[in-house]
Amino acid sequence: MIFGQPDHPYRLQSGLGNSLVPANVDFSVIDEVHWLNDQEAFAATVELATTEKIFAGNSSGSVYAVARWLSRTVSKKTNIVAIFPDRGDRYFITIYHELYRVKKGIADMTFPTHPQEFFATTPVTTWSYLQRMNSKHTMTSLQEEYVGCKVKHL
Repeated sequence: MIFGQPDHPYRLQSGLGNSLVPANVDFSVIDEVHWLNDQEAFAATVELATTEKIFAGNSSGSVYAVARWLSRTVSKKTNIVAIFPDRGDRYFITIYHELYRVKKGIADMTFPTHPQEFFATTPVTTWSYLQRMNSKHTMTSLQEEYVGCKVKHL
């Protein structure tokens, strides 16, 4: 519950997010958090490979979706830096394999053009974001709220 969302053991994405909490997370420096569901992350990853020719994993696809959206919301003079944290070879038979996506019920390779803003205590099912300044709960309060939770720490 690193950012207040419940873990879903059946989800296809793994790694940092809801199920793993690094001991060094400093919530006070985080301005915004985005969540993408499996289908949205996979679609963004395939688009990243097809459009930008970057062979990466679903975390990178999610970063791409958010960076692409941000680029449409800021001045054209703004520079956006996106760090793609994974590579595609680990996902060749999953994200990049159409039969796998069909079997898992995520054959639709489209994703929203923008996220929905929400409050930290609301479970989300589609691309959503929490902005520190616009929420009843700040990232720091999320940290305090989940200090006692039983989650995996890195």
